[in-house]
Amino acid sequence: MCDSQVYICGDSVEAKQVVMAVATKLGLSALDRGFLSVAWELEDFPLQLFPQWRL
Repeated sequence: MCDSQVYICGDSVEAKQVVMAVATKLGLSALDRGFLSVAWELEDFPLQLFPQWRL
């Protein structure tokens, strides 16, 4: 089982499939998170983990 996850967002199903295949070949667990409009939520994840980065 893979420990590293990568979230994939995009409006093109075909493009997401290609990126997910590449991520899987690199040994990552690719998770489809939906449309590109969802990406802003994912971009805030590091700041939730490391709030001192806001400074």
